[in-house]
Amino acid sequence: FRSLNGYTDWYLPTHADLLKIVAQKDKIPGFVHQYYWSSTQYNAESAYAYNCSFGDPEEMVILNKLQTLSYYAIRYF
Repeated sequence: FRSLNGYTDWYLPTHADLLKIVAQKDKIPGFVHQYYWSSTQYNAESAYAYNCSFGDPEEMVILNKLQTLSYYAIRYF
């Protein structure tokens, strides 16, 4: 990712990181109710994404990487 606020160490969260973020989604500016990619691969063609609309782990889904979804880049937390 490009530099943002002087930082260049942004990365795509794992599905475990994403679950932690979703648990705090009401406190995070810009985090809206939609699907977000995680960096966790399922296989060569698919990865895990999370639908944060419900805040429920059952909303973690496996989708083809060619699908267009949002992402929420993070720094170490």
